[in-house]
Amino acid sequence: MKTNSIAQLALAVLASPGEAAAASCQQSCTELSSIFGTALFYPQNDTTQFWDQKQQLAGQICRVEPSTPDDVAKALAIVITNACPFAIKGGGHSREVNDSNAPGGVTIDTVRMRKIVPAEDDKTVVTLGAGHNLGSTLTALSSLNLSFPVGRVSSIGLGGFLLGGGQGDLGGKLGFAMDNVLEYEIVLANGTITTACPTTNPDLYWALRGGGSNNFGIVTAFTLRAVPETPIWAATTRFPDNQTAAVTEELDKLVTASGADPNVNFYTDYRIAPATGEFVYTVQQRYLNATASPAAYDGLNAVPHLSTTGNLTSPNFASDVAYGVRHIFVSLSWHSSPAMLQRAASIFKTEALKVQNVSGLTAGMDSQPITLSALRIAQERGGNAFGLSGDKAILENLITIAWANAADDAAMYAFADAWLAQT
Repeated sequence: MKTNSIAQLALAVLASPGEAAAASCQQSCTELSSIFGTALFYPQNDTTQFWDQKQQLAGQICRVEPSTPDDVAKALAIVITNACPFAIKGGGHSREVNDSNAPGGVTIDTVRMRKIVPAEDDKTVVTLGAGHNLGSTLTALSSLNLSFPVGRVSSIGLGGFLLGGGQGDLGGKLGFAMDNVLEYEIVLANGTITTACPTTNPDLYWALRGGGSNNFGIVTAFTLRAVPETPIWAATTRFPDNQTAAVTEELDKLVTASGADPNVNFYTDYRIAPATGEFVYTVQQRYLNATASPAAYDGLNAVPHLSTTGNLTSPNFASDVAYGVRHIFVSLSWHSSPAMLQRAASIFKTEALKVQNVSGLTAGMDSQPITLSALRIAQERGGNAFGLSGDKAILENLITIAWANAADDAAMYAFADAWLAQT
């Protein structure tokens, strides 16, 4: 393979793992072992976990855990020189086989890179290593009485979350998580360790904010703009399926009303219970100040419901999800519309019932708004690679499907494709 630079070779190796010979990766692992010692793992002695079963079974030749940016540069140079396919693992929470694991290649795992460095001149600015997941991020920030717009699943890697945009409970006031990253520390394909911020490598800084699934380099640390930790209102309300239309109408009012309250944030889950074939619509209400039972949700709470619980709590919380099963995510977004959301839910219901008896099935349609205030914040902070703007709130909609056995893969992918094609 002829290339003009080591950077071009790096991208070719990353993009075309099938072209790399197994011998090249074995050589890479041998060289890595001589440098990293006990931080190098072969499958027979590796206990690391990937969230998705497909990734867990992918079978990298070895996995290395660098501790510093210099270590990352050394590992990168070895796999590039040997033309060995590689992947970067943060939280290991992707659904695609080769996103954070390298079948037949080398996985570079950032798990040891968990530094926590508060700025000396501004106590709301903190630098975190890329090896953190959202759970350890919340713990680190809470110890400093700070918070940040993280997601709701603790095992997700901080790196993938921030580079992919990042939605969280504080989005109404702080926007996307990526819009609160002040600086990236990154190892480029040629081994250079540099930073990207509005004044240093500004083009790279812009691209990493929402375009980080591309191969610009390996980010090793993030400098974040956090906020003081204060209580928020969190409530969970479960609605019967026959109230879906009424719920969607009230959700639309929350995000499209003139002068929509920036304290309002929510996410929903329309989910099948496979054992019974019943569906429940759950709304997670958030209100971003210490107001119990805020009036903003009065209309929604007036809809007949099965149960509701609520309390004032810290925004620093995240749940976790089960490992060891297979997953698909499919996403569509549109301007907030009750009719569109009702259609999407109806199609989801029809298709989910077709696979109701698949072993280990869990399936839900999750929705979360990108509010006008979040769009405004993105523009005020220089814009990002999402390129979103306008005067209408956007509703993100995500189908999450999990199942137990590879034998059901075709049926599950058909389920996802059918929802996508018909919605």
